[in-house]
Amino acid sequence: MTRFCINGRKSRIIVPSVFGAILLICWACLAAAQTPIPLPTDPSLAAYASVSGNFQNQLGETKRLTMSAWMTAYAPGQPIDFATMSDNAFETLGLPDQDNWGYFTSVDNTLTFNIRITDSKNRLGDVRIRENDTGKLVADIPANAMRHEIQGTFANDETVREYVATVYDATGSALSVLAIDGGKWDTVQWFSVSGGFQPFCPAPISCSQYAPVCPPIGNDYYGVLGDPRTAPGALSGASYLGGSRGCACQDVNNDQSTAFEVVPPAAYSQFYKKDVVYNTVAMNGWKFGDPTAYTKLQDLITSLTGRDPTPVLTAIPFPPYAKGYVRWNIDFQGQATAIVAVPFERIRRHAAWNILANTVVGMLQPKKDFLSSLFTATANGWLSNQANQQSSKFRPGDVFPIGDIYVLTAVKSAEQVCNPSPILQDVTFQLVPDIAPPGGMGQITISNTGYWTSVTPPGPANGGTLNLPSPDFSGTLSLPKGFKWEAKGCIQSPCGYQPINQPIQFQSPSVNTIQVPCVLTMLLQLKIYTSSASGPMGVPVQVLNSQGQVVSQGASVRQGDGKYAFSAACLAPGNYTAKAYLATSGGIWSGNAPVTVQKGISQEISLQIGFTPVGHP
Repeated sequence: MTRFCINGRKSRIIVPSVFGAILLICWACLAAAQTPIPLPTDPSLAAYASVSGNFQNQLGETKRLTMSAWMTAYAPGQPIDFATMSDNAFETLGLPDQDNWGYFTSVDNTLTFNIRITDSKNRLGDVRIRENDTGKLVADIPANAMRHEIQGTFANDETVREYVATVYDATGSALSVLAIDGGKWDTVQWFSVSGGFQPFCPAPISCSQYAPVCPPIGNDYYGVLGDPRTAPGALSGASYLGGSRGCACQDVNNDQSTAFEVVPPAAYSQFYKKDVVYNTVAMNGWKFGDPTAYTKLQDLITSLTGRDPTPVLTAIPFPPYAKGYVRWNIDFQGQATAIVAVPFERIRRHAAWNILANTVVGMLQPKKDFLSSLFTATANGWLSNQANQQSSKFRPGDVFPIGDIYVLTAVKSAEQVCNPSPILQDVTFQLVPDIAPPGGMGQITISNTGYWTSVTPPGPANGGTLNLPSPDFSGTLSLPKGFKWEAKGCIQSPCGYQPINQPIQFQSPSVNTIQVPCVLTMLLQLKIYTSSASGPMGVPVQVLNSQGQVVSQGASVRQGDGKYAFSAACLAPGNYTAKAYLATSGGIWSGNAPVTVQKGISQEISLQIGFTPVGHP
């Protein structure tokens, strides 16, 4: 055990043999500590602690900093809660009073803690400092000969910030307990800023009888030309900035006796009712001081990024033996949400985010830029004023962007329709299992649920049944256009597949393959290899479920590679036991092995068979 002289006395230190060793060095050679602060729990005791290290801010600047640490005093035996200790702290973290130094990280991954304790009643014996999470003793610092002062320092890995220091008197009785927190200066607190963006409008599509134009004429409003899904759009800001509109027309000439359905132009059919067109909110690389912040941010992201991939425009039916045009209008609106961050220690020291945010939102001028960038630049510019720093308790460089989420919503605002009659169309259907079998046969049944046109379409509308072989389980069926349908089906063989609860609904005509999902609920094959110490061996095999019931049995048979195996088919997921048992005149061959079955195509296990001679206990 190594001993160092501290305050003229010997001090014990434990020197670990692994990286990140905790060292106790002589405080006497350092500059005098800051004046200790009387403890609220015992004014005759006073304490001060600081944390030192090499740090780097977001600009890449490095500094050697010494900061006062958070300290809260507790009576011996009183519960310590580091989550709320800052609410009753008698000393706060001494952040640098400099721009861009509210959030920073450790450079060399080591922190040095200095501690000084005084007692006007000369009772001090020692202070024992332990890691809060592990209870590991990192330092035991004795008092000076007069027993009125303790001074010392210790170093530890920078990830350990929370310590419990118990102050003892000369008899070993606890005088006070100190919670010491080196600060969460490498963590942030996130906030969301809601606003909007003005989407571009897609180029209008003309036909022979109508030609929408941009810029708008009369009551037509289209906005600025471009892809509406492009962020940040024409403008971004902290308020609603107006929408945009797209218009598409198409000539129709139907000289047949059956109906004709007009689908939207490809350039317009790609727009969804709700689409997340931009998302740069990355959770990686950020540490949050509030332990609930990560989950709350995830919940916010989930609520904002829900998509509705339903196409905005649908096909418009057109009557037979008619000509003319059809027209669709789409209205677009943009919602922008910026996620910005500020140093968690500013919030912990009661910085006024509401003052900062409300002021900046009122100042922010819409521009063609992302909302997080606009807010951050405006906020840090506002904080360049010293009076604003004092009122908000933030400094320039304290606001930085995490990312943006831009959501585009679109609605069909107008369409001109006529009465259609359908024509026949070959519709392709495909069974889509979550896990495809190596072979087999499936079946889809298509049923008519009525018609979606304004009048009953001509022709039979009886639907039908398709038998779909592997490997792609697809086929076609000729259906009349203009009807509504339901498709349901499943793989019939091999066993173990189930259809989804709700049938797939669609309309004819359909330009896409109608995919009908089904799910595998079982394991198709459990292959059990049996062998003894002498090699592969054929024996009777049983598979028992968790209730001990036999669900499959048979004998393992010789395989092409010389091994013996038994295959159990169609097992539900769960825990099973594979057992082998063969009685002979000389004794009994037996063995068992547990197996956890999961749904899938195949699992394999090995079952070792042992021999028990006759008369052996």
